[in-house]
Amino acid sequence: GEPSLLETQVELVQRACRYIETHLEGPLTLSALGEQVHLSPYHLQRVFKRIMGITPRQYAEAYRLGQLKTQLKDGESVTSALYEVGYSSSSRLYERTPVQLGMTPTVYRHGGKGMSINYTVVNCPLGRLLVAATAKGVCAVSLGDSDTTLESALVSEYPAAQIQRDDHQLG
Repeated sequence: GEPSLLETQVELVQRACRYIETHLEGPLTLSALGEQVHLSPYHLQRVFKRIMGITPRQYAEAYRLGQLKTQLKDGESVTSALYEVGYSSSSRLYERTPVQLGMTPTVYRHGGKGMSINYTVVNCPLGRLLVAATAKGVCAVSLGDSDTTLESALVSEYPAAQIQRDDHQLG
């Protein structure tokens, strides 16, 4: 039979996400994105936010940040990694990432060396949710089935950081 409205919207949003993921190097406009999925910019923004819970621009930033983390973990230099994932300048990266990463890209690349990370794990509708933060900002948000799995992923992402559970402060 015919796909439901929700299935159609999910498919449109998936296409929009693929476009965003392959066009990180240039500025993202709603009109260019709308043309790709045959929706007006306004309608695309509404549908995208309804399905994803965030705007296309927020998705692009989150995706770019994830790519940056991967590049840094793979041993890329900060300068090389930032251009690889579409940041136009190092000053642009450094003005935003301490809040987005909870630390500078260089410190992240070195496993969080010298950072103190507090975290908590709470119930949420999708399972267990780990939230971890430094004094500079949130550095990890992860969903999973067990606290142990979430905690070990945090430790492996930040092997050089001091990590402690703090349900009182963050919970």
